[in-house]
Amino acid sequence: MKRIIFVRHGETEQNRASVHQGAAIGGDLSVGGARDLRTLAEAIRVSDFRIDEVLVSPMKRCQNSFYALTPPLTASRARTVPSLSAKNSGSDSGLDRSTMQTRIRNSGLAIEDYKAPNGESTRDVQKRYLDALRGVQRSPATTSLVLAHGAGIASVLLHLTGNSFDKFEDYVPSPAGMAVVEEHDGHLEVVDYDVRPADSLATFERLGARI
Repeated sequence: MKRIIFVRHGETEQNRASVHQGAAIGGDLSVGGARDLRTLAEAIRVSDFRIDEVLVSPMKRCQNSFYALTPPLTASRARTVPSLSAKNSGSDSGLDRSTMQTRIRNSGLAIEDYKAPNGESTRDVQKRYLDALRGVQRSPATTSLVLAHGAGIASVLLHLTGNSFDKFEDYVPSPAGMAVVEEHDGHLEVVDYDVRPADSLATFERLGARI
């Protein structure tokens, strides 16, 4: 059975300050973010859950999240995937979230279609994340871990569950949160989403029992 585990990067200092990072800001892990990642790493270690490959966004906050997960994850099984990068938010990068939300409302566009100057829309992000997902699906690995960004992960989950962007916020994982996707009869199905680090050990143990 093919299984794909999405993990959002750990909380950053910019997340704590309600700053929209986008692709222009690498992001610095907060103390709490690092702690959550250690909890997740310990869950993987204790459960002895096998992960065959790791795909990581090139952004600093994801790369540092990966380092926090090693061991038990190993660099030899990891590769950086540019298409998993954060949203190119153009001139919106660095804004506080309330200002950005005002810009979106004033544009008259749906959140998924809004695009800052020199940036991309959330639909654009969804397209490249789905392209990356198809690559993972073709991989010979049985279990892949994808370490990436909340908006990209949410856009994939919306597609797989058949939901519209009206449900976008419901599918954005918490920092260091997981979503689990499995392939059944050639179709990908979401079996878990927004699993918090504190609940990750029980999830890995349950998944391991189903192999």
